[in-house]
Amino acid sequence: MDRKRHLIAAVCTIASISPQARFSCDASWGFYAHRLINRLAVFTLPEQMIEFYKVNIDYITDHAVDPDKRRYAVKAEAMRHYIDLDQWIHSENDDLPRDFASALLQRSKFYLSIDGEALSLFRDSIQIALDPDTLWLSDSVLLMVCPARNYWTLKEFRICLYENLMPEYDPASWSVPVTRLGGPFASLTKHGVLVIDDRFCPHGILPYHLERCHRQLVHAFRAEDPVRILRLSAELGHYLGDAHVPLHTSKNYNGQLTGQDGIHAFWESRIPELFAADSFDYFVGPAYFLDDIRAAIWKIIFESHCGVEDILQTERTLRSVTPEDQQYCFEPRGGSLTMQACRNYAAAFNARLNGQVEQRMRSCILATGCFWMSAWVEAGQPDLLRLYDKKTSLGDTTKSTPPLAPSWQWLRQHE
Repeated sequence: MDRKRHLIAAVCTIASISPQARFSCDASWGFYAHRLINRLAVFTLPEQMIEFYKVNIDYITDHAVDPDKRRYAVKAEAMRHYIDLDQWIHSENDDLPRDFASALLQRSKFYLSIDGEALSLFRDSIQIALDPDTLWLSDSVLLMVCPARNYWTLKEFRICLYENLMPEYDPASWSVPVTRLGGPFASLTKHGVLVIDDRFCPHGILPYHLERCHRQLVHAFRAEDPVRILRLSAELGHYLGDAHVPLHTSKNYNGQLTGQDGIHAFWESRIPELFAADSFDYFVGPAYFLDDIRAAIWKIIFESHCGVEDILQTERTLRSVTPEDQQYCFEPRGGSLTMQACRNYAAAFNARLNGQVEQRMRSCILATGCFWMSAWVEAGQPDLLRLYDKKTSLGDTTKSTPPLAPSWQWLRQHE
């Protein structure tokens, strides 16, 4: 395969994204940047993959923004787009479990509500920490419920978490009937509910969801299911895009804690809109296999977090030396005038950041190709050319379900 030919095609493809997409400003990276990242990631793929992805490049591009469109309709969606590292990590001695089930157990409380009485499900957190693979049930639960045994294995809990608990996730009140828990409760007939006092998920689960999304893509490749491969590839690219945005790793995600409201959109939407097509360099090299997906995800997260303070300090300094009437300007957008960072002000911000936005976009393009390729390799490198015969019509890929009107009080806004 002539890689130079694909690189030339990658350059030409930047201009193929419609002006409407280019100047759309939404949640993370802006729709334009998410679509561009997915589209260019296709050209990092090896010969055995690239033809299948190129044939479906419009789908990969158009559906790069689907997770953002679900944020207003699916209660568990919003928390998949960020993680507040500064909520949990305050010094070099602090850390987070890399396994989602372990992190949730460590930072939340679990109760059984039976006959109007709330019973702590597990023994104290110290015992959980000492024996993380065995979750010992509390004495009160053993006395009241009489389960089949006095413990839950972490593996059983993890399966229950994904199969039974997460589908019922509700940030306002998260509960599941006891009879659906399995494990030591598999044969339980007594009525009651598991109530989760969730103190972890509201601060984001992005790296954990990324790992799960990658695992689902591996399964899709193994099943040789072209529709699921394309859908999960597009969505995995979206979450990787979010992981590369520094402000998606901080409680101060929109500068609201430091009097810098709007900095989120300034960094991830306005700068790409103005400069990504004409000024950024997208030659990132070929994708390569990642032998430790979890480590790769957390490396991206921590690299992003290192940029948070630089963004805040740079904007603060620039604002202090720029006349107020040169900071924000009215521009026509969608038939009305909206306030946007002035072009010169945005250019100065981008320059003072020393190409940070471009670097994170470049890193994300390569990472997206690497994650797609790694999932394919983990699945045994199925022949994707065979999927042309299996290919199911995906319909008009330019049409996606529009986002619902924001109504969930728990949905945190970035802009």
